[in-house]
Amino acid sequence: MAELQKIRITCPSCNHEFSTYSCSQRPTEAFEALRPAGQGEANIAETTKMDHISTEFRRYRDGVKPLHFEMHTCPFCGLTGNIARFVDRSVPPVNDGLRAFLAEHILPVVRNDHSWMSFSGERFELLARIMEYEGVEPQMIGLQYLKAAWCAKDLFHKKEPQFRMRVVEFFQKALETASGESPALSPMRKAVMKYMIAEQYRRVGNCAAATEWYEQVQNGVSADALLAELAEQQKSNPQEFLTDKQHMAFMELAKLV
Repeated sequence: MAELQKIRITCPSCNHEFSTYSCSQRPTEAFEALRPAGQGEANIAETTKMDHISTEFRRYRDGVKPLHFEMHTCPFCGLTGNIARFVDRSVPPVNDGLRAFLAEHILPVVRNDHSWMSFSGERFELLARIMEYEGVEPQMIGLQYLKAAWCAKDLFHKKEPQFRMRVVEFFQKALETASGESPALSPMRKAVMKYMIAEQYRRVGNCAAATEWYEQVQNGVSADALLAELAEQQKSNPQEFLTDKQHMAFMELAKLV
């Protein structure tokens, strides 16, 4: 069960204190009943019949959605990240270059448009922009936009299509970077990313582009592979959630994205 807690943290960039919300997961009685005897707290993260997993590998659970409280933004300087960015001493300190970037590109957005305070998707967007400045690999930046799109979907926000197209942009960059002899992405990870690109196109209504990418997936893996079967399903008869069979098999594939 997810629980919300209001906390105060000190920004490591500007040393101002601000309030934010933290969302923690606690086991419910149902989780306790499903946990094998003798296993510890970490087991509650395992997939159960209580979970629904979408065909773009998002896990849904009842109650508060922790995703919306995963990122935090300092209202004084614009630094954005998960709670570790603000409180974990092992995280590298904020340098002058990043402070200058925040002051020029992030803080004006934070001050002029307060929607980031209530719309979680924009906090993921701010983080993606910071990660791009820091030179983080495109795949990880694309994941932030994917989470932004999920937040927008939950809230029926108009920026969902925009975020999905940013996922496409950065996943394509990741695939281009990994082309040739580069070992950066395994063949299966490439196939999963191509599938995710297809899903983004389908979800914004570009069926032609989606079909092209689904077929790239099918041409790149074994015809009887579950990923190929899922690509065919989403191309011809798209579904929102995985079946029980797909649910179990694709938990491992989802970790590749």
